[in-house]
Amino acid sequence: MFGFKGNQALLSADRATKQITSTSPLALLGAELISDSKDTLHTATQLAKYSGLATTGENMNLILEKNGLHRKLPPGSAEAWELTEKGKPFAERLDVNKAHGKGVPVKQTKWHTS
Repeated sequence: MFGFKGNQALLSADRATKQITSTSPLALLGAELISDSKDTLHTATQLAKYSGLATTGENMNLILEKNGLHRKLPPGSAEAWELTEKGKPFAERLDVNKAHGKGVPVKQTKWHTS
Protein backbone atom coordinates (compact mmCIF):
# COMPACT_ATOMS: atom_id res chain seq x y z
CA MET A 1 0.00 0.00 0.00
CA PHE A 2 2.89 2.40 0.75
CA GLY A 3 5.13 1.08 -2.00
CA PHE A 4 7.28 -1.03 0.33
CA LYS A 5 8.51 -4.34 -1.01
CA GLY A 6 10.54 -7.28 0.22
CA ASN A 7 12.66 -6.66 3.29
CA GLN A 8 11.68 -3.00 3.35
CA ALA A 9 8.06 -4.01 3.94
CA LEU A 10 9.07 -6.45 6.70
CA LEU A 11 11.28 -3.91 8.46
CA SER A 12 8.65 -1.19 8.25
CA ALA A 13 5.95 -3.47 9.67
CA ASP A 14 8.33 -4.59 12.43
CA ARG A 15 9.20 -0.98 13.32
CA ALA A 16 5.52 0.05 13.44
CA THR A 17 4.61 -2.96 15.59
CA LYS A 18 7.52 -2.27 17.96
CA GLN A 19 6.48 1.38 18.29
CA ILE A 20 2.91 0.40 19.19
CA THR A 21 3.60 -2.69 21.33
CA SER A 22 7.25 -2.22 22.42
CA THR A 23 7.88 -5.68 20.96
CA SER A 24 9.71 -6.52 17.74
CA PRO A 25 8.18 -9.54 15.96
CA LEU A 26 11.41 -10.07 14.03
CA ALA A 27 13.43 -10.15 17.26
CA LEU A 28 10.93 -12.56 18.87
CA LEU A 29 11.27 -14.89 15.92
CA GLY A 30 15.04 -14.51 15.78
CA ALA A 31 14.57 -13.74 12.11
CA GLU A 32 17.45 -12.78 9.85
CA LEU A 33 16.58 -11.02 6.63
CA ILE A 34 18.29 -12.15 3.48
CA SER A 35 18.93 -9.64 0.74
CA ASP A 36 16.30 -9.62 -2.00
CA SER A 37 19.02 -9.02 -4.55
CA LYS A 38 22.39 -10.69 -5.00
CA ASP A 39 23.67 -7.54 -6.73
CA THR A 40 26.12 -5.33 -4.84
CA LEU A 41 24.74 -1.93 -3.85
CA HIS A 42 26.71 1.34 -3.83
CA THR A 43 26.22 4.81 -2.39
CA ALA A 44 26.68 7.70 -4.82
CA THR A 45 30.23 8.15 -3.47
CA GLN A 46 31.05 4.47 -4.00
CA LEU A 47 29.41 4.54 -7.43
CA ALA A 48 31.54 7.54 -8.40
CA LYS A 49 34.73 5.66 -7.52
CA TYR A 50 33.53 2.38 -9.02
CA SER A 51 32.33 3.88 -12.31
CA GLY A 52 35.00 6.53 -12.81
CA LEU A 53 32.28 8.94 -13.98
CA ALA A 54 32.75 11.41 -11.10
CA THR A 55 35.24 12.27 -8.39
CA THR A 56 32.75 12.78 -5.54
CA GLY A 57 29.35 11.54 -4.44
CA GLU A 58 27.98 15.04 -4.92
CA ASN A 59 29.11 15.07 -8.57
CA MET A 60 27.74 11.56 -9.08
CA ASN A 61 24.37 12.65 -7.70
CA LEU A 62 24.33 15.48 -10.25
CA ILE A 63 25.09 13.01 -13.07
CA LEU A 64 22.31 10.70 -11.86
CA GLU A 65 19.95 13.69 -11.70
CA LYS A 66 20.94 14.89 -15.17
CA ASN A 67 20.11 11.44 -16.51
CA GLY A 68 16.68 11.48 -14.86
CA LEU A 69 17.40 8.73 -12.31
CA HIS A 70 16.65 10.80 -9.22
CA ARG A 71 15.73 14.38 -8.33
CA LYS A 72 16.82 16.81 -5.63
CA LEU A 73 14.17 17.53 -3.02
CA PRO A 74 13.58 21.03 -1.65
CA PRO A 75 15.62 22.20 1.36
CA GLY A 76 14.00 21.14 4.62
CA SER A 77 12.74 17.85 3.18
CA ALA A 78 13.34 14.72 5.25
CA GLU A 79 15.54 13.36 2.47
CA ALA A 80 17.86 15.04 -0.03
CA TRP A 81 17.06 12.94 -3.10
CA GLU A 82 14.06 11.06 -4.49
CA LEU A 83 14.22 8.23 -7.02
CA THR A 84 12.32 8.84 -10.24
CA GLU A 85 10.33 6.11 -11.97
CA LYS A 86 13.24 5.81 -14.41
CA GLY A 87 15.70 5.33 -11.52
CA LYS A 88 13.71 2.83 -9.42
CA PRO A 89 14.89 -0.29 -11.31
CA PHE A 90 18.53 0.69 -10.68
CA ALA A 91 18.49 1.50 -6.97
CA GLU A 92 17.09 0.64 -3.56
CA ARG A 93 16.02 2.99 -0.76
CA LEU A 94 17.38 1.45 2.43
CA ASP A 95 16.79 2.19 6.09
CA VAL A 96 20.11 3.09 7.75
CA ASN A 97 18.85 2.41 11.31
CA LYS A 98 18.80 6.10 12.22
CA ALA A 99 15.90 8.48 12.67
CA HIS A 100 15.32 12.16 11.98
CA GLY A 101 14.30 14.43 14.87
CA LYS A 102 10.61 13.50 14.52
CA GLY A 103 11.35 9.77 14.50
CA VAL A 104 11.09 9.41 10.72
CA PRO A 105 13.56 6.72 9.55
CA VAL A 106 16.59 7.92 7.59
CA LYS A 107 16.74 6.33 4.15
CA GLN A 108 19.71 6.13 1.81
CA THR A 109 19.72 5.40 -1.89
CA LYS A 110 22.09 2.66 -2.97
CA TRP A 111 22.64 1.86 -6.62
CA HIS A 112 22.96 -1.61 -8.15
CA THR A 113 26.32 -2.47 -9.69
CA SER A 114 24.54 -3.79 -12.75
